[in-house]
Amino acid sequence: MLGDIEYNKEEYLNLGADYPLIEQNLKTEINIINLKENEEEKFEQQDDIQDEEEETRR
Repeated sequence: MLGDIEYNKEEYLNLGADYPLIEQNLKTEINIINLKENEEEKFEQQDDIQDEEEETRR
């Protein structure tokens, strides 16, 4: 039994549509962008700019 249907001689699954074989590249490619590194670099750059500004004020 699957769902609300009890499969027997009256209720049974038929073979579905016959689909042709598709010859194409079905490989999945995932590109991941690591923003954490960029955020750390951004904060380091901001710190460097602030340090330079403080030095020029002296």
